[in-house]
Amino acid sequence: MVERGFPLWPLFARHAVAIEGYTPNVAVARRNLEPLGVKVTEADEAKLLLFSDNEFDLVLNRHGAFKIEGLFRILKPDGCFLSQQVAGDKDLLNAFDEKAKWPEMMLPLVKPRFEAIGFKVKRAEAWKGRVVFATSGPWCTG
Repeated sequence: MVERGFPLWPLFARHAVAIEGYTPNVAVARRNLEPLGVKVTEADEAKLLLFSDNEFDLVLNRHGAFKIEGLFRILKPDGCFLSQQVAGDKDLLNAFDEKAKWPEMMLPLVKPRFEAIGFKVKRAEAWKGRVVFATSGPWCTG
C-alpha cells in the first residue's frame, strides 16, 4: 500500500471508475459494477491514464500493469494506491521454460521507484508459498 499522504477514507466514493484491459471481461465488469455507480472503461492500464490531475482518492489494482508517474499524477495528495501483483513463480516458469512477463514489477524493484517519486510506502509484502493446482485443465488445449 502506498499513499501520497496519510489518511485512509471510506471505500464508497461518489466518483468511481474501473479500467478493464481484457476485452472479454469488459461486459462482465459493466454488468457487475455499473449498477453500483461505477463507470467502466476499456483501456490498457499500462498506457497514459486519461484522467485529471488529483482526480482520485483511491486507485485499486489487481494483477494489472501500471505506470507509477501516472498514478502519482491522478491521485489526490492524500490518495492511496492498493495493488496485488503476481511476480511469477520461478519453479512454475522454469517447468514450462517461460520467463516472467513483467520482471520489472517485482516488489524489490518497484518499491524504491514509488518512494523516489514521492509516495509513502505504508505496507509492502512479498508472499512465497506453495501453489497447488487442482486440475491441469487451464494448460491443456484440444
